[in-house]
Amino acid sequence: MAIIVGVDEAGYGPNLGPLAVAATAWRLEVPTEPAAPARASTASAVKGSRTATLRPTSNIPDLYKLLRKGVVRSPAQSTRRVAIADSKALYKAGFGVRQLELGVLAAITAMQSDEQSCIERVSELLRATAADPDGRRQELPCHADDDQLLPVDALAKEICQLAARLREACDHSGVQLLALRARLVFPAEFNDLVDYFGSKGAALSHITLQLVRRIVDEASAIDPRPLSP
Repeated sequence: MAIIVGVDEAGYGPNLGPLAVAATAWRLEVPTEPAAPARASTASAVKGSRTATLRPTSNIPDLYKLLRKGVVRSPAQSTRRVAIADSKALYKAGFGVRQLELGVLAAITAMQSDEQSCIERVSELLRATAADPDGRRQELPCHADDDQLLPVDALAKEICQLAARLREACDHSGVQLLALRARLVFPAEFNDLVDYFGSKGAALSHITLQLVRRIVDEASAIDPRPLSP
């Protein structure tokens, strides 16, 4: 058994809006190869001991293969499976946020025991992902009274169907999505972090590693069973 953590960011150096960093934690009930004693990049997925030992990426199972019954890399590959990929592959200016909504909202719905429970507002999405724990979003006038209804471009029925397909794919392959968390960093906080750490890159690394630590801790609390050595 292993836990894989994936993390990415969007809006690094935005003209408008917050920096967003998101992470997911997946438990795999599949055999994994022991890691050779070699250095691994901090960008590698996290698995192994509860101290978050980093392993070489060559030993990490391919989640796209394991979840191929419910997940694709591109929406062009299938309209009945959820597309999970870099946001630049799912969003094009002028084409709306439908594919982004399908992936995020279907994943959150798939983790819930109530199949009819869907995210219906931005405030619910922020709570579900713990993206704005200090309520910094409301400090900006443009967000003060903003509680946008969701989904914006996708259909709620479609989200629930894809969530069911993702849940079935996970059950079939022995994979469980343990947690999905995000962190929104608004301009004032981001500028403070850049001043403190000395560069945008260092500030982003600090935010990202904090989020990875949090999601690893949460995944460990959800499933405290020992991991593969």
